[in-house]
Amino acid sequence: SDIKVLSLNVCGLKSKLQCPEFIELIESNDILIFQESKLDKHDILELPKGYLYFSKHRSKFKKNLVVLLSYTGKISRSS
Repeated sequence: SDIKVLSLNVCGLKSKLQCPEFIELIESNDILIFQESKLDKHDILELPKGYLYFSKHRSKFKKNLVVLLSYTGKISRSS
């Protein structure tokens, strides 16, 4: 089957995760790429069940995550 990819400049991810419509959007994609999430390395992110994530923070800025890459457990790392 096809792999669905979503890339968004979210300008603050935590508040978006409170919206059911945003969760539906996430769940309809296999790979998620979020820029400008306004998270720092101490924030705990709660994505829908089955999603794993990796992040890269800018060291100069306190709360400005450049990229957060997430994928469903359906996608194998060896793929």
